[in-house]
Amino acid sequence: MSTPYNGGGFEPYPEHPEGSHPENGSGSYHPGTNPGNYPGTNPDNPTNYGAQHQPDQGYAAFEVNSAGWMAGSSALRFHGQQLTDNQPGDGFSPHPINDPASNGWYHVKGTGKLQVMEALSWAVKAMMANAKFWIPVGIAFTVLIVLTQFFPGPVSLMTTIAVFLLVPWLLGVALQQTLVKHVTYSDAKAPAYGKTIGMTALLGFVGGVAMFILMMVLAVGALSTLDPSTVPDPNAPDADLAEMWEFIRPILGALTVSFVVAVLVGPFFLFQSWYAADNNGSFGDAFSAGLKAGASNYLPILGLGALLVLLNIVGGILFFLGFIVSLPVTFLAVAHAYRQVSCGPVPKEAVATA
Repeated sequence: MSTPYNGGGFEPYPEHPEGSHPENGSGSYHPGTNPGNYPGTNPDNPTNYGAQHQPDQGYAAFEVNSAGWMAGSSALRFHGQQLTDNQPGDGFSPHPINDPASNGWYHVKGTGKLQVMEALSWAVKAMMANAKFWIPVGIAFTVLIVLTQFFPGPVSLMTTIAVFLLVPWLLGVALQQTLVKHVTYSDAKAPAYGKTIGMTALLGFVGGVAMFILMMVLAVGALSTLDPSTVPDPNAPDADLAEMWEFIRPILGALTVSFVVAVLVGPFFLFQSWYAADNNGSFGDAFSAGLKAGASNYLPILGLGALLVLLNIVGGILFFLGFIVSLPVTFLAVAHAYRQVSCGPVPKEAVATA
């Protein structure tokens, strides 16, 4: 069941009473209190979310069947439901789903700002904590990539399609990992799979067409300076390497410019599929929210992307065996980054207190 989206703002969180979980502290939500009184906020502040958007609905919009169903249940029951309200937290106060005893993680409300090293370090810890799940996933994904790269023709086409169909599922499972510390194969679900694959296809199509047009324009501009009659024959026995370089250099320049443009534009389109996979608003809202998240975290996203590319280059150098670890870490790091920038439940290592 997913919470309906109101078309303009964000619905409140599901109800999650403190109950027998004192770790949520006095700032956590209590039934009957102001629905805008999130942890760390002032209940008298008229600009809070509950007073501004849903004065009559509050957390009670999420139907709870029984207290017994809530007790001891992990946050996986919220997977596929909207867990953001578009209001940044302070990075310390617990998110309403917080329940370290059941989830394994301590959840705080995201600030909307990306902390790169926090995302990377958490991803490594999460992968190692749930290695029996992620290592086989990494092996399967690595095999598909190797087949795509080294077996052209029908095999490459089939594996490319398989990767395209697998990625939306991986996004959903990576988001599940941010909710609980241990995910099993029976738990692994992508409730917004259709929306996610639609968003991924849209981004791929629009991005591909835009890059093709850019490369063609640059290539035509570069080649227009050359005389076709002077183009060297690469098969000629006396081919002049200097002449070949003069011909290739403009094309390489066009490719380089296209690559730089793709890198610089990339941060604006990183999180759309994650918003879709999290069922966080409608299709259009997921697209626009991804743009806003990219704009407000532009440089950190570039930094995160550079580190993940470097990590996967190292994985590729190790005869692709490193992909078994680097690919799951990549998905998990971006999942954690999404929780941060969307002001959602950001997982942290739970620390036992006396």
